[in-house]
Amino acid sequence: MLPPEVLSFTCPYCAATYAVDQTEVQALIPPTAIIPFAISQAEAECLIARWLEADRQTALVEVTPLAGLYFPAWTFDVRCDLAVEFVQKGHARPGLSDRATAFENDLPVPASCMLPESLADEVGRFRLDGLVPYDPCYLAGWPAETYQIPVADASLIARQKALARARQQAASRWGALAGPEMGMPRLAVESFRLILLPLWIARYRDGEAQVTVIVNGQTGAVRSDRPKKGVREWLSRLMGE
Repeated sequence: MLPPEVLSFTCPYCAATYAVDQTEVQALIPPTAIIPFAISQAEAECLIARWLEADRQTALVEVTPLAGLYFPAWTFDVRCDLAVEFVQKGHARPGLSDRATAFENDLPVPASCMLPESLADEVGRFRLDGLVPYDPCYLAGWPAETYQIPVADASLIARQKALARARQQAASRWGALAGPEMGMPRLAVESFRLILLPLWIARYRDGEAQVTVIVNGQTGAVRSDRPKKGVREWLSRLMGE
């Protein structure tokens, strides 16, 4: 998603340059909120350099140009009602029954599949109290990705997350009992919205692998999809390298 006057751009994911064909018109759900960039490009570059240095990668890699974009995510307000039956520890007779109710406010789900799966959960690490009402002016000079995951599909993921948390809360509440049997849950999405989140994206090569590095444009946290050093060394030994 680009401003109307932009005729070409460099993709933040693959660094390829594209000419924009504006003949296609799609009916899209508009974003309702956005977290503006709080980390500048210079700050993001310094953060990545420190991260690489701490990981002893500085002399080994060449980082692609850093690109910033607004990444789309859905948020859902989900209510989960769950009937729970328990069996007392050490007893064959049925124990207590209860009804667990959980409400998840602004449960985030990625609206794009462009990030590696290991990094997609970054949407859950933003402080959503930093959201402000969406204004197209925030996109001046910034690309923003349109959503690829429909809201209906994302709502299924949100329901699964809400159900998992409701079950954890029920099990924690009844810690003195065992053998919980949970009935059919009632899940309701009470509201949803599309939001845009600031990300800086770069890539470098680690051997034959291309590694994606992201910087949270709100908090400055740096992450990558490269396996941890111990895992890589174990794989190298396993393959006799």
